[in-house]
Amino acid sequence: MSILKSEAIVLYSQRQGETSKRLQLYSKEYGKLGVIVKGSQSIKARHWGSLETLSYIEAVFYYKSGRPLHYIKQASIIHAFPSLHSELGKWALAAIPLEIVNRTQEPEDSNSYLFDLLLKTLCTLEKNEKGLKNIIRAFELHMVSDAGFKPSLTRCDHCSNETEALYWHFLIKRGVLRCSQCGTLERESLKISTDARKALNWLMAVSIPDSPTVLLPGKLGKEIDHILYAFLEAHLESMNNLKSVRALEAMQKNLQQNQNSR
Repeated sequence: MSILKSEAIVLYSQRQGETSKRLQLYSKEYGKLGVIVKGSQSIKARHWGSLETLSYIEAVFYYKSGRPLHYIKQASIIHAFPSLHSELGKWALAAIPLEIVNRTQEPEDSNSYLFDLLLKTLCTLEKNEKGLKNIIRAFELHMVSDAGFKPSLTRCDHCSNETEALYWHFLIKRGVLRCSQCGTLERESLKISTDARKALNWLMAVSIPDSPTVLLPGKLGKEIDHILYAFLEAHLESMNNLKSVRALEAMQKNLQQNQNSR
């Protein structure tokens, strides 16, 4: 058994018995780790405040290869993201990248790029009040590109046309475009507007901190989300039916209904 230390983000936290907690961490050096914190339900526990979902912490833990769970020796908060905890809309958005990382990453498979990407995403969500969905879209595109599934949205895959098309077809399985002139017979394709194509290319290229700077119209945003999640689900089976996305949609629907009833 070794004693290891790493920066980590708490993906989720749940009660384990009467006095302990079970956490899923995404650590910079060791990837996804399941850990147990003994006595964490006691208000005197020295690492009580670092055990919440969405906390960015430094953790010292007892590690033994092959174990599904490891034991926290000590934990301290680096940053608690207070606005993500206090603002429901931000919390709902932040839950999406947390769930994506938890679902797509294998235990103890380290990826420092993804760790930094997740941390930048949470920091950018906390600092901004507008363009928040763009932050999540940019995270998803950067993440899937790093995983080797970067879509090609610059030109028609058949005739190499880059600009002249009434609309485009996005071939989901292949991750490529066909212009309206060339068309496609593939069943798993989606019609995509020129504006959506441009926006997706921008989101792939922009840094996470700069992603909220451009506000997309609601209709265009919905088109992008539909295309993006269809693509992610086609290439990453674990992305199917994300609970965090369903929860956000339900929250937005309830908000809209409340506004309409006034």
